[in-house]
Amino acid sequence: IPGPSGFNAERFFVNVRALFRLDITNGDFTSILPVTEGWYACSLSPNERYLADTDPSERTVVHIRDMGLDEETRVELGGEYELVGMYAWNGDSTRVVFAAAAAGWLERGSGVSLFLLAVDDPIPAVLSARDPRLLVPLPSCSSEVDECWMDDDTVRLRSIRYPSEEYWMEWA
Repeated sequence: IPGPSGFNAERFFVNVRALFRLDITNGDFTSILPVTEGWYACSLSPNERYLADTDPSERTVVHIRDMGLDEETRVELGGEYELVGMYAWNGDSTRVVFAAAAAGWLERGSGVSLFLLAVDDPIPAVLSARDPRLLVPLPSCSSEVDECWMDDDTVRLRSIRYPSEEYWMEWA
């Protein structure tokens, strides 16, 4: 889906086609996210215990996987959204902020919502609903968690529509 500035805005929400775990003691691979034609949105928590992901066949469901216990929590956002992704973990790996694109987010300007999910609570808190600026968290893509979270209650954002501008959201 080309965005208003000519780039594929939907690609902001996805990042891998498969994910495997390698057992370095015996060389065995275990599939975490099976190979698919579509793209998963995913992010490993800073402590590497949790994986937040969205399967391309369930584009409005958030999975929080406890990698150590092989347990999974599913959070279904429902039909008012068409894409979920852009996961950004806090420093102690207990909470993740993510974006959900409302149906018609590009064509009709229905916007992007931001959610906060604690790993021990399957009910996400709505931080912002259907914002037409298309704000998404900076993804947790490195060990530098400070890229995303400014403190315990403030996360840095960027606009898909205006990528050079930076925003932040604070909550209590």
